[in-house]
Amino acid sequence: MFNIKYIPVPYLIFDRSLKVIETSEDADKLFPHSLTVEDLIDEGSRNKFKHLLGGNERQECELVLKTEEVPMALFNCSFQWRGDACHMVCIKKNSDIERLEELVKQHSKRLANTNFELLENKESLENSIMKIKQLSAPFIKISKTTGVVMLFGELDKSLIEVNQNVLSERAFKGEYEQILFDFNGIGEFEEGGIEAFCYLLQRLQVMGIDSSVIGLKPNQAFHFNRQGKELQASFKTNLHDVIHTYLSS
Repeated sequence: MFNIKYIPVPYLIFDRSLKVIETSEDADKLFPHSLTVEDLIDEGSRNKFKHLLGGNERQECELVLKTEEVPMALFNCSFQWRGDACHMVCIKKNSDIERLEELVKQHSKRLANTNFELLENKESLENSIMKIKQLSAPFIKISKTTGVVMLFGELDKSLIEVNQNVLSERAFKGEYEQILFDFNGIGEFEEGGIEAFCYLLQRLQVMGIDSSVIGLKPNQAFHFNRQGKELQASFKTNLHDVIHTYLSS
Protein backbone atom coordinates (compact mmCIF):
# COMPACT_ATOMS: atom_id res chain seq x y z
CA MET A 1 0.00 0.00 0.00
CA PHE A 2 1.43 3.38 -0.95
CA ASN A 3 1.97 6.11 1.65
CA ILE A 4 -0.85 8.69 1.57
CA LYS A 5 0.40 10.74 4.54
CA TYR A 6 1.58 13.71 2.47
CA ILE A 7 -1.13 13.79 -0.19
CA PRO A 8 -2.33 17.45 -0.02
CA VAL A 9 -6.05 16.64 0.33
CA PRO A 10 -8.18 14.91 2.99
CA TYR A 11 -7.60 11.26 2.01
CA LEU A 12 -8.75 8.16 3.89
CA ILE A 13 -8.40 4.43 3.35
CA PHE A 14 -10.76 2.01 5.11
CA ASP A 15 -11.51 -1.72 4.92
CA ARG A 16 -14.71 -3.72 4.34
CA SER A 17 -15.71 -3.31 7.99
CA LEU A 18 -15.36 0.50 7.51
CA LYS A 19 -12.37 0.58 9.90
CA VAL A 20 -10.00 3.43 9.05
CA ILE A 21 -6.64 2.02 7.98
CA GLU A 22 -4.71 5.11 6.96
CA THR A 23 -5.23 8.88 6.67
CA SER A 24 -3.41 11.82 5.13
CA GLU A 25 -2.16 14.68 7.30
CA ASP A 26 -4.89 16.95 5.90
CA ALA A 27 -7.53 14.42 6.97
CA ASP A 28 -5.98 14.17 10.46
CA LYS A 29 -6.22 17.95 10.86
CA LEU A 30 -9.73 18.26 9.43
CA PHE A 31 -11.60 15.33 10.97
CA PRO A 32 -11.89 14.17 14.60
CA HIS A 33 -10.10 10.92 15.41
CA SER A 34 -12.41 8.01 14.61
CA LEU A 35 -11.99 4.26 14.44
CA THR A 36 -14.45 3.89 11.55
CA VAL A 37 -15.29 6.09 8.59
CA GLU A 38 -18.98 5.76 9.54
CA ASP A 39 -18.28 7.77 12.72
CA LEU A 40 -17.27 10.74 10.55
CA ILE A 41 -20.49 10.73 8.51
CA ASP A 42 -23.60 12.51 9.73
CA GLU A 43 -26.54 10.17 10.31
CA GLY A 44 -28.55 11.77 7.51
CA SER A 45 -25.87 10.81 4.95
CA ARG A 46 -25.03 7.28 6.12
CA ASN A 47 -27.64 5.38 4.13
CA LYS A 48 -26.56 7.12 0.91
CA PHE A 49 -22.91 6.31 1.69
CA LYS A 50 -23.55 2.61 2.44
CA HIS A 51 -25.66 2.23 -0.69
CA LEU A 52 -22.88 3.55 -2.92
CA LEU A 53 -20.28 1.30 -1.28
CA GLY A 54 -21.92 -1.74 -2.90
CA GLY A 55 -20.23 -1.30 -6.28
CA ASN A 56 -16.57 -1.62 -7.21
CA GLU A 57 -16.59 1.26 -9.66
CA ARG A 58 -15.64 4.77 -8.65
CA GLN A 59 -18.44 6.67 -6.89
CA GLU A 60 -18.94 10.39 -6.28
CA CYS A 61 -21.51 12.05 -4.04
CA GLU A 62 -22.16 14.84 -1.56
CA LEU A 63 -21.91 13.83 2.11
CA VAL A 64 -22.34 15.76 5.34
CA LEU A 65 -19.28 15.02 7.49
CA LYS A 66 -18.21 15.90 11.03
CA THR A 67 -15.12 18.07 11.34
CA GLU A 68 -13.03 19.43 14.19
CA GLU A 69 -14.45 22.94 13.59
CA VAL A 70 -18.15 22.26 12.99
CA PRO A 71 -20.47 19.29 13.61
CA MET A 72 -21.78 19.34 10.02
CA ALA A 73 -20.05 20.38 6.80
CA LEU A 74 -20.85 19.55 3.19
CA PHE A 75 -18.21 17.67 1.16
CA ASN A 76 -17.81 16.34 -2.36
CA CYS A 77 -16.55 12.80 -1.80
CA SER A 78 -15.17 10.28 -4.28
CA PHE A 79 -14.24 6.72 -3.36
CA GLN A 80 -13.27 3.45 -5.02
CA TRP A 81 -12.44 -0.05 -3.86
CA ARG A 82 -9.02 -1.51 -4.55
CA GLY A 83 -9.27 -5.07 -3.34
CA ASP A 84 -10.47 -4.94 0.26
CA ALA A 85 -9.42 -1.31 0.77
CA CYS A 86 -11.54 1.67 -0.18
CA HIS A 87 -9.78 4.94 -1.06
CA MET A 88 -11.81 8.07 -0.25
CA VAL A 89 -11.08 11.73 -1.05
CA CYS A 90 -13.14 14.49 0.62
CA ILE A 91 -13.20 18.04 -0.77
CA LYS A 92 -15.14 20.59 1.30
CA LYS A 93 -17.76 22.55 -0.61
CA ASN A 94 -18.55 26.21 -0.11
CA SER A 95 -21.12 25.08 2.42
CA ASP A 96 -24.66 26.04 1.43
CA ILE A 97 -25.70 25.44 5.03
CA GLU A 98 -23.13 27.92 6.34
CA ARG A 99 -23.98 30.38 3.56
CA LEU A 100 -27.70 30.30 4.38
CA GLU A 101 -27.10 30.68 8.09
CA GLU A 102 -24.79 33.63 7.45
CA LEU A 103 -27.41 35.16 5.15
CA VAL A 104 -30.00 34.93 7.93
CA LYS A 105 -27.59 36.49 10.44
CA GLN A 106 -26.80 39.36 8.07
CA HIS A 107 -30.47 40.04 7.50
CA SER A 108 -31.21 40.04 11.25
CA LYS A 109 -28.38 42.50 11.81
CA ARG A 110 -29.58 44.69 8.95
CA LEU A 111 -33.11 44.59 10.35
CA ALA A 112 -31.91 45.68 13.80
CA ASN A 113 -29.94 48.57 12.30
CA THR A 114 -32.87 49.55 10.10
CA ASN A 115 -35.25 49.54 13.07
CA PHE A 116 -33.00 51.91 14.99
CA GLU A 117 -32.48 54.28 12.07
CA LEU A 118 -36.14 54.39 11.09
CA LEU A 119 -37.42 55.03 14.60
CA GLU A 120 -35.18 58.08 14.83
CA ASN A 121 -37.03 59.60 11.90
CA LYS A 122 -40.34 60.56 13.57
CA GLU A 123 -41.59 62.53 10.53
CA SER A 124 -41.99 59.36 8.46
CA LEU A 125 -43.06 56.96 11.23
CA GLU A 126 -45.87 55.36 9.23
CA ASN A 127 -43.63 54.66 6.23
CA SER A 128 -40.94 53.41 8.60
CA ILE A 129 -43.29 50.87 10.18
CA MET A 130 -44.33 49.69 6.72
CA LYS A 131 -40.72 49.21 5.70
CA ILE A 132 -39.95 47.32 8.92
CA LYS A 133 -42.86 44.98 8.22
CA GLN A 134 -41.58 44.38 4.68
CA LEU A 135 -38.13 43.54 6.04
CA SER A 136 -39.63 41.24 8.68
CA ALA A 137 -40.60 38.46 6.25
CA PRO A 138 -37.64 37.84 3.91
CA PHE A 139 -37.92 35.04 1.36
CA ILE A 140 -34.81 32.86 0.91
CA LYS A 141 -34.47 30.15 -1.73
CA ILE A 142 -32.88 26.96 -0.34
CA SER A 143 -33.52 24.64 -3.29
CA LYS A 144 -35.14 24.67 -6.73
CA THR A 145 -38.57 23.88 -5.29
CA THR A 146 -38.31 25.06 -1.67
CA GLY A 147 -38.12 28.51 -0.08
CA VAL A 148 -38.04 29.69 3.54
CA VAL A 149 -39.78 32.80 4.92
CA MET A 150 -38.08 34.17 8.05
CA LEU A 151 -40.67 35.89 10.25
CA PHE A 152 -39.53 38.53 12.76
CA GLY A 153 -41.22 40.64 15.41
CA GLU A 154 -44.90 40.48 16.31
CA LEU A 155 -47.29 38.26 14.36
CA ASP A 156 -49.99 40.82 13.69
CA LYS A 157 -52.37 41.36 10.80
CA SER A 158 -50.25 44.03 9.15
CA LEU A 159 -47.13 41.80 9.04
CA ILE A 160 -49.00 39.25 6.92
CA GLU A 161 -51.03 41.71 4.81
CA VAL A 162 -47.97 43.79 3.89
CA ASN A 163 -46.09 40.71 2.65
CA GLN A 164 -48.69 38.17 1.48
CA ASN A 165 -48.99 39.40 -2.12
CA VAL A 166 -45.22 39.56 -2.63
CA LEU A 167 -44.71 36.12 -1.06
CA SER A 168 -47.54 34.52 -3.03
CA GLU A 169 -46.36 36.03 -6.31
CA ARG A 170 -42.75 34.96 -5.78
CA ALA A 171 -43.78 31.44 -4.76
CA PHE A 172 -46.00 31.11 -7.84
CA LYS A 173 -43.57 32.59 -10.38
CA GLY A 174 -40.68 30.58 -8.94
CA GLU A 175 -42.71 27.35 -9.29
CA TYR A 176 -42.04 26.47 -5.68
CA GLU A 177 -43.60 23.30 -4.28
CA GLN A 178 -43.06 24.02 -0.59
CA ILE A 179 -42.66 27.13 1.58
CA LEU A 180 -41.19 26.90 5.09
CA PHE A 181 -42.28 29.56 7.60
CA ASP A 182 -39.72 30.03 10.39
CA PHE A 183 -41.29 31.31 13.65
CA ASN A 184 -38.05 31.44 15.67
CA GLY A 185 -37.96 35.23 15.32
CA ILE A 186 -41.61 35.75 16.33
CA GLY A 187 -42.48 37.06 19.80
CA GLU A 188 -46.06 38.11 20.54
CA PHE A 189 -49.19 36.98 18.66
CA GLU A 190 -52.28 38.97 17.77
CA GLU A 191 -55.61 37.36 16.93
CA GLY A 192 -55.76 39.21 13.62
CA GLY A 193 -52.25 37.99 12.79
CA ILE A 194 -53.22 34.35 13.35
CA GLU A 195 -56.27 34.70 11.10
CA ALA A 196 -54.25 36.44 8.38
CA PHE A 197 -51.51 33.77 8.53
CA CYS A 198 -54.06 30.94 8.25
CA TYR A 199 -55.58 32.70 5.24
CA LEU A 200 -52.12 32.97 3.62
CA LEU A 201 -51.56 29.21 4.04
CA GLN A 202 -54.96 28.50 2.49
CA ARG A 203 -54.06 30.80 -0.40
CA LEU A 204 -50.81 28.92 -1.00
CA GLN A 205 -52.61 25.58 -0.77
CA VAL A 206 -55.05 26.66 -3.50
CA MET A 207 -51.98 27.46 -5.64
CA GLY A 208 -50.73 23.89 -5.09
CA ILE A 209 -47.95 24.90 -2.69
CA ASP A 210 -47.42 22.99 0.56
CA SER A 211 -46.48 24.86 3.74
CA SER A 212 -44.46 23.89 6.81
CA VAL A 213 -44.14 25.77 10.11
CA ILE A 214 -40.74 25.67 11.85
CA GLY A 215 -39.91 26.56 15.44
CA LEU A 216 -43.47 27.10 16.72
CA LYS A 217 -43.22 27.26 20.53
CA PRO A 218 -45.79 25.48 22.74
CA ASN A 219 -47.27 28.76 23.99
CA GLN A 220 -47.59 29.97 20.38
CA ALA A 221 -49.31 26.75 19.30
CA PHE A 222 -51.74 27.35 22.20
CA HIS A 223 -52.89 30.60 20.56
CA PHE A 224 -53.82 28.74 17.38
CA ASN A 225 -55.60 25.96 19.26
CA ARG A 226 -57.49 28.40 21.48
CA GLN A 227 -58.94 30.15 18.47
CA GLY A 228 -59.77 26.87 16.75
CA LYS A 229 -57.50 27.58 13.81
CA GLU A 230 -56.32 24.42 12.09
CA LEU A 231 -53.16 25.22 10.16
CA GLN A 232 -52.97 23.79 6.64
CA ALA A 233 -49.30 22.96 7.22
CA SER A 234 -46.89 20.39 8.58
CA PHE A 235 -44.69 21.18 11.58
CA LYS A 236 -40.91 20.94 11.95
CA THR A 237 -38.71 21.80 14.92
CA ASN A 238 -35.39 23.26 13.80
CA LEU A 239 -34.50 25.38 10.75
CA HIS A 240 -30.86 24.23 10.68
CA ASP A 241 -31.93 20.56 10.58
CA VAL A 242 -34.49 21.24 7.86
CA ILE A 243 -31.94 23.05 5.66
CA HIS A 244 -29.48 20.22 6.26
CA THR A 245 -32.09 17.65 5.24
CA TYR A 246 -32.80 19.40 1.94
CA LEU A 247 -29.15 19.95 1.07
CA SER A 248 -27.96 16.45 1.94
CA SER A 249 -30.85 14.57 0.28
